[in-house]
Amino acid sequence: MYVGCVGKDKHGDQIRSASEADGVTMELEVSSDKRSGLCAVCRDGNSHTLVVHPSSASSLSDGFVSSAAVQEGQRSAKIIYTTAYANVFRVHQTLHLITSSRCHTLPDGSKQLAAMGLSNKRVLDDFGEDLVDVLEKLDVIIGNQEEMYDLAMMLQWVPGEMSDMELAKKIATEMMYDQHGVRRVIMTRGAEPIIYATSAGESGEVPVLANCAHSAKLVATGAGDAFAGGFLAAMAAKPDDLAFCCRLGTQAATFVINHSLITLPTDEASLAELQA
Repeated sequence: MYVGCVGKDKHGDQIRSASEADGVTMELEVSSDKRSGLCAVCRDGNSHTLVVHPSSASSLSDGFVSSAAVQEGQRSAKIIYTTAYANVFRVHQTLHLITSSRCHTLPDGSKQLAAMGLSNKRVLDDFGEDLVDVLEKLDVIIGNQEEMYDLAMMLQWVPGEMSDMELAKKIATEMMYDQHGVRRVIMTRGAEPIIYATSAGESGEVPVLANCAHSAKLVATGAGDAFAGGFLAAMAAKPDDLAFCCRLGTQAATFVINHSLITLPTDEASLAELQA
């Protein structure tokens, strides 16, 4: 189940219709006074950055999260996943969700897990003193190389003094953890092999898939989120086969990388709509 907040506009309608077409179960809160969140990619040559206006996406209410429909979905979920960026706006709501996973057992007797996609240092800084409480309750941590380095520096480690594999193992075994289960750390590294490590001592590398992206495409945009989605979908089915999970994640990321991009319209009417 996907849970979020949108506005009463065409973008919210597009999110709902596209997700329903793909068979995604959704519970969407609809804001009466905020537009749906939007993002755009600004490109300069081969460099690019993501510009985001969260708007209603940052307004998911505690009341909606506590509703019967959302609670039913949460109780049946094998993994509760969120991203650091999305939840910096509602840290205590995030803490409540992942804390609830610690006392919930699924019908098959397994434990419900909490997972998070990392973000950059500035976003992690915004968690403030609550960051430690969040980190210690994460069973699955997914991030790219830069995000893992930022996390390491916030933990007062020096990532430059260790290999990527050593860093992944250190996060898996030495970062604060409530020992809810086996912690899994997944580091993506662009075209380099994906690295994974667990608190149980398992580790490995998985080659990424070749893609046909060319210079006209923003090769990284959306790939990280797609990887996380593919990885977690596989993990829900095969939680003990991390190599398989990584391979499915790379397939999802490659699909996004090779997918056609839409250029932001720059006519006055379109820009006025975005600014409204």
